[in-house]
Amino acid sequence: MSIAESIAALQADKTAIAAAIIAKGGTVNEGDGYNDFATDIGTIATRKTTSSLGYVASNIVYHFDADRNVAGYPHDSNMTTNWFDLKGNCGHRASGNIGANYYQTNGTDDTMIRLPSIYDIQSQITVEITFEINSYTTSENDFCSNFELAGIGIYKNTNSTKIRTDIRVNDTYNGIIGKESIVLNKKYCAQAAYDGSTYSFYINGEKQGSMSLSGNIQQSSHAFAIGGTGRGTYYSNIKCYALRLYSRGLTAAQLAQNWEADAERFGIT
Repeated sequence: MSIAESIAALQADKTAIAAAIIAKGGTVNEGDGYNDFATDIGTIATRKTTSSLGYVASNIVYHFDADRNVAGYPHDSNMTTNWFDLKGNCGHRASGNIGANYYQTNGTDDTMIRLPSIYDIQSQITVEITFEINSYTTSENDFCSNFELAGIGIYKNTNSTKIRTDIRVNDTYNGIIGKESIVLNKKYCAQAAYDGSTYSFYINGEKQGSMSLSGNIQQSSHAFAIGGTGRGTYYSNIKCYALRLYSRGLTAAQLAQNWEADAERFGIT
């Protein structure tokens, strides 16, 4: 190999390293001639996990966090057709908008995100969604659910102005309605937890209600969805900041821990 060829090969290697650093969210100082990659590598943000962000990590199934969806990170999203969560799960959609720290749906099937089915989660469950409602219709608007005479969801019912949750146990939907009417463009952290004996519902850290309940969850084989119900209906127009789903019912203290992390990170008052 000639000297010229060796220099060209070295330059190609430097270019490839620079591209890899940028793809991981780092910054490359081209002014130093790519000669200080150690410093450049140090600009790559530390990859966050559920626990490092301040949330309960045990038994978590999904953790979608729009603030951490940086293009190029393993398991994070480029928001073309997929939204990957912090565990590597993939949600699929056709179109939609990613903001600085949220995912935007517009009340259509194209922007609803379908997640893998949670059919096997039947004894206990917790669903938490942090979101804003941009607008709503008089019909049912599902913020996240897999309803179909089955499942669990957080939504606004027909002709209602309140956020509620329902879970299908013992061949019936068991629901808890939020205390206050919806305020558009207000940030909400809604949490629904079923531990096999009690179903509880919280909004922004305040308990909305609970009920004694026992029996397995009648689950749907359809996808669990953000911005609608997994089978493809009851779409909603929201900004989704985060969605977490656990295969057990979180305790009141654990729900409070997650709410406090969301309140601080997403500026919820």
